[in-house]
This record gives sequence, C-alpha cells and structure tokens, in this order.
Amino acid sequence: MIHTPQCALCKHFEGHKGTRNICSAFLKGIPVAIWNNEFDHSKPYPGGNDIHFEQSEESLQTLGVINLFEEEEPAPALAKAS
Repeated sequence: MIHTPQCALCKHFEGHKGTRNICSAFLKGIPVAIWNNEFDHSKPYPGGNDIHFEQSEESLQTLGVINLFEEEEPAPALAKAS
C-alpha cells in the first residue's frame, strides 16, 4: 500500500525545509505521528497553534477525493455486464 501523509493534502502544508516537513501549524517540523497518519490532525494536537488539517481545494480537484476524515456514504453497486 502506498503511504501518503495527510499533510500532503492539507492547505497548510508548506513543503520541506532541509530535512523537516513544515506547515503553518508546525514551523519547526511536523510531528512524526501526524506525518505518518498515526494521528488524525483534524483534531487538536499539542503545539499546533490551533491550526488543523483542512484539505486543500487543489487536492480535492486533482484527486477527486472526499475529506479524509469524514465518513462518506458507500458508492452504489455497479451493475454486472451480461
């Protein structure tokens, strides 16, 4: 399975600075638990400056995905071809 950090889809992600991944919430480096998707950053995280995950419009349009942390209704079953 391919691992994509939630940060890569967040509008607050600023990119890489040296060996650190940074964002508006964590200017000194995104905590490993968040980067590794071990923590749902749509919830408060200590030291996060009251900034949470907000999916970027670009990722919604490019990937065609729903907010990562919201439940979505199951897709309707496809009809089998005869």
